[in-house]
Amino acid sequence: MFTERNLLKRSMRFFYRVRYEWIGRQPKYADSLAAAREARAVGDWGNAAVRFEQALRARPNSGSARLGLGHSLKELGRLEEAEKIYRDAVKRSPQSADAYVGLGHVLNLSGKSSEATIAYAGGVKLRANRPLAESTERWSEFRRQLVTPQVPGLEMPTPFKILVDGRGLGPSVVLAMIRALNKQSETGWRAIFLVDPEVMNHSVASKPFHDDRFSLLSDISALGSHPYIDCHSETVIISSGTILDTLALQWLRFASRLHPTDAIYADHDYHHQNKHKTPRHFSPILFPVPARMDLETCLIGPSVCHFSHLDFGLAIETLKCAPRGDWIRSLLAKYLANSLHVRHVPLVLSSICSAAAVASTLCPSRRYDYTGQDEPITVIIPTRDESDILEACINSLIGYATRPDLLDIIVLDNRSHDEKTFAAFERISAQISCTIIAVDEPFNWSRLNNLGSSYSSGGILLFANNDIEMLSEGWDCRLREIIAHADVGAVGARLLYPDGTLQHSGVVMGGISGRPIHEGRGVSPNDGGPLNRWKRSREVAAVTGAFLAVRHDVFERVGGFEQELAIAYNDLDFCLKVRACGLSVIYCAEIEALHYESKTRGLTLTAEKSAWDDEEFQELTDRWGRACATDPYVNPMWTFSSDRSFEAMQQLTVPEVIAAVEGDFLKGHGAKGAVPAQGSVG
Repeated sequence: MFTERNLLKRSMRFFYRVRYEWIGRQPKYADSLAAAREARAVGDWGNAAVRFEQALRARPNSGSARLGLGHSLKELGRLEEAEKIYRDAVKRSPQSADAYVGLGHVLNLSGKSSEATIAYAGGVKLRANRPLAESTERWSEFRRQLVTPQVPGLEMPTPFKILVDGRGLGPSVVLAMIRALNKQSETGWRAIFLVDPEVMNHSVASKPFHDDRFSLLSDISALGSHPYIDCHSETVIISSGTILDTLALQWLRFASRLHPTDAIYADHDYHHQNKHKTPRHFSPILFPVPARMDLETCLIGPSVCHFSHLDFGLAIETLKCAPRGDWIRSLLAKYLANSLHVRHVPLVLSSICSAAAVASTLCPSRRYDYTGQDEPITVIIPTRDESDILEACINSLIGYATRPDLLDIIVLDNRSHDEKTFAAFERISAQISCTIIAVDEPFNWSRLNNLGSSYSSGGILLFANNDIEMLSEGWDCRLREIIAHADVGAVGARLLYPDGTLQHSGVVMGGISGRPIHEGRGVSPNDGGPLNRWKRSREVAAVTGAFLAVRHDVFERVGGFEQELAIAYNDLDFCLKVRACGLSVIYCAEIEALHYESKTRGLTLTAEKSAWDDEEFQELTDRWGRACATDPYVNPMWTFSSDRSFEAMQQLTVPEVIAAVEGDFLKGHGAKGAVPAQGSVG
């Protein structure tokens, strides 16, 4: 017995000595992981894969190294190897949402759509189980536990510049902003503060005399000739009263390397200073992907922004003209107007002192420079009996239009049999320009609307359900204004239930358990939602086909509606095709209508209808994969529940943040004109 015990001890000592010597010959885990992340940041995926693999050998249980290796292999096109790595990650860490989502991406790219759907759903479910900030009222408590994730620093040949708008601030707030810069993990910078003349005589103005990284000015025109100014260097602009997180500059610089980027900004909140307690944070401002109309209509702009190559002449001119607090937003609007790359980091990297907070005086844009108010609109309405709601629909469209003479109504009669319906057809045709087309086929929403479009030769197509009633005067003029923009592909409306509650303000892809939902459904019509998004026009991932407008040429370009999707998700598929062409889908809050929701066909209540709905959603997922579970027009910190939109806020992981920085990947990939899986028209 004693001999056996001794033999066992000797064997264990030999095993540990061999293991120690093997580990000693491997690159250090931390060094390998840091090198891998740096390679990933600049898109060197081959080197990143090697380094992540080294880190994984040094620490086989490292989830970060395993996921990093899987992502690198995916980017290299080595999908089988990546799938194996991600499956191993799921097996080792069954509670890792990132492992499931990564596996879903690889499976989708490999053409395994059904398996990808299961993986995506697993990731969505796990993400829903994270610790959350249950409401904005609980934000301060959640914020104290919020940890900004670490990212590698990047070596730069020259320091970048920081322009700080300190106008209207007292010396104490200027000092707080200076202290925040001193605490930055990124140290390669020089800062210019633009302050009021009286601050120049305060002790805070002595800072440049003992720290040459700082400079204070009170004259805007002096910025152009300042020795710090260099048009070839990176620049960070900080708005009035903004206190940066310690990792803010490091994150902005890191994120700017992930994709081609001209400007990139982050989220922020507000705080009350309290000399006896920790500052109380409130009102988190969680932006979606950067988009032209969203930026125009939102009354709050970013508080910190990184510019890769800032035109200082443009910056100074904008600063002189923009109201205080709108400098960054005004610059970004010009960048987007010139089709430059503007991106967003979904992290709260700064906080604005409440004493310095300024309400924007820049009114949201309501009208555009467009004179083509004579463009015809062809309204296409499928129907089956229900003559009362059809007449109400058509009368409201005509009655609330500014130019009813430019409306051409096409009604697709899909096997009506009620005599009242045919009598209604005669009344409608006698009063207005209306064409009744009999379609004796089983119901197929996509095919009916494609047939209807063939009767139009140009202008604007409006696909409308027979169960809507317009509520907005001049809806037709507003539609023409929005759709006239070359970057707009499709337009939807704000829809209300008959009891006045909100039914639709855009569609959120992957909102609940990977399935799409109507944003704001069931809330009071006076509820504006986060950043008042339910009451203002903005870009969205998709809109409902109950009211969906598109230019005729765009409809032809994307191939019309997909006839394989006969009942559901055909409108979402169409919107995804529009985005894949590099165009935007717009939710227009100024066009409002009642929607009785599926009166003709009925709601999805029976087991058979639910099963059909599942099959059509599977078809949509097979066609679009990741786009069905990801919505760039909603900040990924938000979560949803079956009875409440924007239910809570969640902490994000580094892979989630990196994925969000890409923005609307459909528009980015589709800019060359490719439209996945086109449908046929007619």
